[in-house]
Amino acid sequence: MCKSVRCTPPRAEQLRSAIINAGYHVSGSHASPLALKTDAPPKVVWDIIRSWVKLHPTKSPEAGSYPAAILSKPIETEADFRRAAGAVPDSVKQGVKRFVQNPAYWGPKARHGRPLNPQQQKQQQVQAETHRARQQQQ
Repeated sequence: MCKSVRCTPPRAEQLRSAIINAGYHVSGSHASPLALKTDAPPKVVWDIIRSWVKLHPTKSPEAGSYPAAILSKPIETEADFRRAAGAVPDSVKQGVKRFVQNPAYWGPKARHGRPLNPQQQKQQQVQAETHRARQQQQ
């Protein structure tokens, strides 16, 4: 949303606080670390973004552009960016990792192939020996 009005986004804690202070619920998404789930209507969320731009002005958009149309609408719900009680989830306070990287041994493995016949095995061994010999010469 901030990208569409060309402004720097607020920190997640500030955005969560603004939504909570407006009287709505907010939580993180299981799919993306940047996504938020809320029961706030889009109108309220856009008002929060407009309030953010009002507090942190950016270069004024060109007249008639999409950002200008969004920012020109009046703010009906004034955002309060003061820290709210539920803005930081308990899991973050406890230091629980939410999006953990997979271990190095996870992921796609070599494709299953059919067994080689004796001639193909011999050819593969010759190629491997030739390759090793070239590496030793260098």
